[in-house]
Amino acid sequence: MSIRSGMIHNHTLYQRTCLNLRWFIAALLVPTISQAASNEPFSMGYSMGNNGTIMQPEGISGRQPWLPACLYADSLHYGLTVCGIDYYDPMDNFEGNYIGQVALGGWYARSRFIAKAAYAYFNALNLYNEQQGFCSMGMRLVKHLQASIEITGLRAGLTRESQNSLSELYCGVSCLAYGKNGAFSFSCNHIPLLAASKQGIDEPLSAAAGLYARFDQYGSQGLVCQVTHEKDWAFRCSLGEEFCWNKYLALCGAVAMNPFAFFFGCTISLGRSTSSFSLANHMQLGWSKGLTIDYAQP
Repeated sequence: MSIRSGMIHNHTLYQRTCLNLRWFIAALLVPTISQAASNEPFSMGYSMGNNGTIMQPEGISGRQPWLPACLYADSLHYGLTVCGIDYYDPMDNFEGNYIGQVALGGWYARSRFIAKAAYAYFNALNLYNEQQGFCSMGMRLVKHLQASIEITGLRAGLTRESQNSLSELYCGVSCLAYGKNGAFSFSCNHIPLLAASKQGIDEPLSAAAGLYARFDQYGSQGLVCQVTHEKDWAFRCSLGEEFCWNKYLALCGAVAMNPFAFFFGCTISLGRSTSSFSLANHMQLGWSKGLTIDYAQP
């Protein structure tokens, strides 16, 4: 169980036992920090509404700055994206405390090369926080085939004990093949480059493959399968659909297994700016809300 999920369950236990919230969570977080991740337990940004199952290399999905650079294949040259997420409504309504994340990033594309960079900050009940920096460099290898490498740095710990925070550096590799009917992606993530000074925030090695259909009269569909290896192998599958009413409005939804969750999203495009509002529901932990604003320049 990840630190975020474990922390939410601890908070629920508090409500049942009436223990002091801050001391209770702090006492449990110190020895159990593990597998923290700024994109866990679901995708952020535009992809939150479909859990990453909709991928159009020429659209907002491909240019998200916290995703691999190889997923972008449009003629626009640069852009910025900001994202905010409010996690698990039933769990964070105690005395104004919250569980949330903000992210800011940008991208630049010229000729065959694409570069992306992003920063994300996660805060849980003002007790635990994560800071994550992401950088990806990609290029078009041949027509309709792109690849990229990703470097991610993660720093996590208790908010009031920043001197004891743990840090880790890891990399990933990704590729995208696309054509007139759809696209296929493959990525391998969390390959360690610099391990934390002690065990705690190590992320499990993971591999993911996605199959995405182009937009047609039925919309766009996508299937993403992910395998992670920690103590045991774990498999997760997500299936999604997006329908464009016109060039201004699109609606999407997705369902994921292991654990079961479902997602909804609405995207509004006005000129060079695009806004996305997303909802994600975990059967035990409740609803999360996300808002993303994207600006792209030719």
